Amino acid sequence: MQTACVDIAVITNRSVKATGSATAVAHIWKDNKVTNHLKVHVTNITSLEAELIAIHIGLMSVFKNMDTHYIIVITDSLAAEKEIISLGNQYLQKSIISIAVKIQMFFEKDRCNSIYFWSSLSML
Repeated sequence: MQTACVDIAVITNRSVKATGSATAVAHIWKDNKVTNHLKVHVTNITSLEAELIAIHIGLMSVFKNMDTHYIIVITDSLAAEKEIISLGNQYLQKSIISIAVKIQMFFEKDRCNSIYFWSSLSML
């Protein structure tokens, strides 16, 4: 028996203050409603790192749902979109290595699985 695809959207954003403290936020949407709201507060971090954390916490939450096949990540950071799937930047590797492994496992689980990154204007 085949299960239906579950479409999930991960909407991310971050806010970095001049003091170096940041808030990374991810909203998980499923069936046209927010099913999970995640927030992390961190210090001594760049805007790119904060956005990567937002994407990371959002995707990690989604990967817990075994029926997920189609994920849309909506972010206002083109740099974060590129870095989340790249292991080339030594500075950011510790921020993205674990999510890169999970993304690889997600794709290996089912050849129909897909993740799309959509760019949006800043939500702040």
